[in-house]
Amino acid sequence: MRPPNYTMLTLWAVVVITVLVFAYWRRENLSIVYNSQNWAFLAILVILYMISGQMWNHIRGPPIAHRNPHTGDVGYFSGTSQYQFIAETYIVMGLYGAITIGVILMNKELSLPFIEGTVQKGSYMVGLAIVVLVFGYTLSIFRMKYQGYPYSFIFK
Repeated sequence: MRPPNYTMLTLWAVVVITVLVFAYWRRENLSIVYNSQNWAFLAILVILYMISGQMWNHIRGPPIAHRNPHTGDVGYFSGTSQYQFIAETYIVMGLYGAITIGVILMNKELSLPFIEGTVQKGSYMVGLAIVVLVFGYTLSIFRMKYQGYPYSFIFK
């Protein structure tokens, strides 16, 4: 019989104690808890984590990448839609995050803190460029994994 493993219990105890100590120190001003942008950022992180395939990686335990035994090249994308590598998941999560940042830039005017009294009006163009380029690359990855997919955008 193996001895019990208390690693997760210890980890959760440290996290809970840290949160409680932080809340005690900041008990006069808990604006970080009531800030809607912090909650929106946390929600976006959870969504990106889930839609990128991290849960599939957690369940299946794939390798990080694949090395071709003949050429020695490292492949970060699986050639089939039935499998994925961990590096592929991180790349897709980053691409989805970049698309999200592009959409946010298209919808929000950015203040420039180093120039007082100015507001950047052209952030929507930067956001649009990010969305178009990153979406095109994401579509090319999708097309690579699903060999018969007929559509492409910017990248082949």
